[in-house]
Amino acid sequence: MAFLAVTSLMRTLELQFLHPQPRVILTNKEQIKSLHEKLGHFLVYLEEYEKKSTNWEEIKEVTKKIRGVSVKAEDDIEAELLKAHHYHKLEKTLQRVVHEVEELMQITRNTNHHLGANAMVGHSEELEKVKFQLRDDKLKQRQVMAIVGMGGIGKTTFAKKIYNDPQIKSHFDICAWTTLSQEHNKQQAVTDLIRCILLTRKKKIEGDNPEDLLRKSLLGQRYLIVVDDIWTTKAWDDIQICFPNDGNGSRILLTTRIREIAQYADSGLLSTIKSVDEWENVERSINSLLTLNPSEQVSRLFNLSYNSLPRDLKYCFLYLGLFHEDCEIPIKNLIRLWIAEGFVGTMSHSKRPEEIGRDYLQDLIDRSLIMVHRRSFDGKIKTCKMHDLLHELCISKAKIENLLYLETKGSSDRFGRSIRLGDSHWLSLKVAIPAFHLVIASEKCRSILCFNMAVNCDREWYLRANSFKNLRVLDLSKINFKDGMPPDITDLVFLRYLALASSELLNHIPLWKNLNLQTLIISEDDNGCRKMPDGIWDLRQLRHLELYHQVSIDLPKVVQQNLQTLYWLSASECTMEVFMRIPNVKELGIIAGDEAAASPQEGLNNLSCLSHLEKLKVQGSYHPASHLRPQATIYPQNLKKLTFVRTLIPWEDMNCISVLPNLEVLKLRNFACVGSEWELNEEGGFPQLKVLLISLTNLKEWKANVDPPFPKLERLLLRNCFELKEMPEWIEDAITLRLIKLEYCYASLVGSAQRIKEEQHDNYGNDMLDVIDSNTLLDKDHAIEEEDSNEQTCSEVECVRHGLTTRLWFEARRLWIEWGDDTRYWIWTRDYEFGCEVAKLEKVSWFEIRLTFDVRCLSNMTCYSAYLVFKLESGRFRDVNTALAGVRYVKDKAIYGWMRGENRHSQVFLAKTKSYGDCGQFPESRSDGWMEIKLGNFYVSSGNEGEVELQLWHASDQFWKSGFIVRGIEVRPSVNEG
Repeated sequence: MAFLAVTSLMRTLELQFLHPQPRVILTNKEQIKSLHEKLGHFLVYLEEYEKKSTNWEEIKEVTKKIRGVSVKAEDDIEAELLKAHHYHKLEKTLQRVVHEVEELMQITRNTNHHLGANAMVGHSEELEKVKFQLRDDKLKQRQVMAIVGMGGIGKTTFAKKIYNDPQIKSHFDICAWTTLSQEHNKQQAVTDLIRCILLTRKKKIEGDNPEDLLRKSLLGQRYLIVVDDIWTTKAWDDIQICFPNDGNGSRILLTTRIREIAQYADSGLLSTIKSVDEWENVERSINSLLTLNPSEQVSRLFNLSYNSLPRDLKYCFLYLGLFHEDCEIPIKNLIRLWIAEGFVGTMSHSKRPEEIGRDYLQDLIDRSLIMVHRRSFDGKIKTCKMHDLLHELCISKAKIENLLYLETKGSSDRFGRSIRLGDSHWLSLKVAIPAFHLVIASEKCRSILCFNMAVNCDREWYLRANSFKNLRVLDLSKINFKDGMPPDITDLVFLRYLALASSELLNHIPLWKNLNLQTLIISEDDNGCRKMPDGIWDLRQLRHLELYHQVSIDLPKVVQQNLQTLYWLSASECTMEVFMRIPNVKELGIIAGDEAAASPQEGLNNLSCLSHLEKLKVQGSYHPASHLRPQATIYPQNLKKLTFVRTLIPWEDMNCISVLPNLEVLKLRNFACVGSEWELNEEGGFPQLKVLLISLTNLKEWKANVDPPFPKLERLLLRNCFELKEMPEWIEDAITLRLIKLEYCYASLVGSAQRIKEEQHDNYGNDMLDVIDSNTLLDKDHAIEEEDSNEQTCSEVECVRHGLTTRLWFEARRLWIEWGDDTRYWIWTRDYEFGCEVAKLEKVSWFEIRLTFDVRCLSNMTCYSAYLVFKLESGRFRDVNTALAGVRYVKDKAIYGWMRGENRHSQVFLAKTKSYGDCGQFPESRSDGWMEIKLGNFYVSSGNEGEVELQLWHASDQFWKSGFIVRGIEVRPSVNEG
């Protein structure tokens, strides 16, 4: 706990005071930097204490003091920060913390566990080993070595001990030292080195400039150059050209906080050497396992693996105990949680925190402490899981550390269940009952994650606590509080991670106070607000903003330098002015709906100013739109992953995409492209593309007039490509291919792919190509099937043809309505004006209406819209306000049932009128006196797409609904709607 307490305090100092855009600007920032550095010394001390602890009781007491000082310091600092805009006592509090830390530093020195060079290396044997490597005459070429570690662990002290060693001084002709620091100054570094050399050289050296003078001074000499505190690869590139390689055993020694710098300089890492007694400890631990029974062996092996973890990774691993057993953990959210908890440092790395988090994750995977569960088609890890036994051991260890409290009971009665968290920082709520009530007593709780495991939860949720003011992480995305947020968890100011089930709940949390918020996620809901609350763009540390449905977003007030992820932005909001306020965004989702298609905006034309953009998703509405057609000049050159959905882009426009130099993944889903032929004409096109996915298309021929068309393609997925009967000829020579995956395609296409696999093996000896197919359709007489299907489908509905297009009408009796046959909930009456039955909602807390039909009776190459026709009974309708609507092909539902994004739901407002800036669907009046609400669009290409599913539903809650009258569903060709 001491290590976590120190780390937590360091992250608080970073976020509140040392961040480029801090919450509070202090008069003495250098004092805070010094405090941060000293806390780094404590981490080194604790690390050494854990490795080898002599004078156990004495050190145990010091460790206890470190934890106490750190916890109290953070509590006091946050207590002052809670006094909004009244920080006059904050400076005094910080001065007291500095004084207490300095006193504690002296105590740690007195325990003879010094925090200088010995803390860095640990033993004199390692010092001798480094000196031997520097003087090794067998290595004649110039060698670069590096000491890597966090700030304050004694890297510089250790390097000075080597630099001043008499054996080193006598071995090298020249020894020179320069310190670079974070603010790299090339000229100053060169001057420092020249000054060192001139002190030892009698001969005068001529040179045109300082760099030339330095290089000439070193030519022919066996030199040792120490470059202390190097921060960037550019700094290395600037200075290393001055160091000649004469094959005489010269050496360069770097000290750096950043491992990637050392790797870039192609150096040997000196900070990862284990001492002899550490290896002996490992050997003793392994030998002791031989005397244990199997279950004890597993537990001991786990402890051995756990104890060998770096301290930061230990807490990353223990944090997995918050997730319930056999839980599939999304790694994107997991890494964001790690960052919010402070396990991922931000000040001593050149990488982004998300990249460091992925390195941590991979380290845990490599150690077999967690398992990869699901990968995306491009091979990236999507989710992970833990083995049940490891999960139990993880929870046990987290409880021993007094970090985790698991609550699985709850109570169906208010105030029926009370718990005391004590000093536990993390609370995991695993809800398994429909109604969940919990009273929490805690002063230290920092994180709450809730997992909804109950079925048919249609009752209220209730949480009460004496204090949640210090929460950093709050994930209630599985709970929809229908009465708003519990009052005890609304006055929050230190949140770093917030995930909710509804954007409506944001009205209960003062976002503008949570200046440290890094991640905001709003899951699917049907009661969301139509506009983001004020203050969202005041959060300058915001990194990830993900909203499940499109919400109107105002222009950011200030430049959001830290924003990395943004979903979803309307095409009409993709202006130069908006993009200039989010210059560093790396992942972006754009929705080009009906309104954007009807009123063309600038579309994607401004994307070029997002020079850091790596991942882009564009979702259309099955409307051909000129403002969405790709142009070679509009896409950022760093773009690596590109997805189009429902955009109806002509295939020939993909040639513009092919010139993107770094594009690795291209996904074309749900009629992203239309046309019967794709002809590749761009020489050198798709130079880096490794993954290509095509789903739902009318593509018949796929030709290539260039060789090779996809020089690095490794994975090809074709899904619902009904018109494509043979694989393109150019694939026969695509020897980089490793996988062809075919889903819902005809047997002739699968057979063609299998023949290509055989030909590649025979012609090129390529036995790496694999062909996988699923839900393959037999090649039969489709004309007969289509005729039978048309007769069956159209006999069940009113089918009206207008020229070449078809309009369908489905009466209410044709729809599937939950509880529709129970007269307690729905009443069926006859509408004599139209001669049909209508369904009238009497009393339900939730409802669902669904229709499935085959599209073969509709016209090909046509976009259709589906509308629910309804009325709200005057004086009787109640709580029928918002709902969710969705339209998707059934085959896609089977594939994407667990995913979001491919088949998105839209928010509909049944009893509201649209105002400026509102997003979502609103009812329109019909000429027959009824109302209609749009459920969504779908595109019919060949008629072979199968069944389409239309859906409208309202999530369960405790309010009864009534007065909603359903007449039927109309399907008609889409028109652009303004």
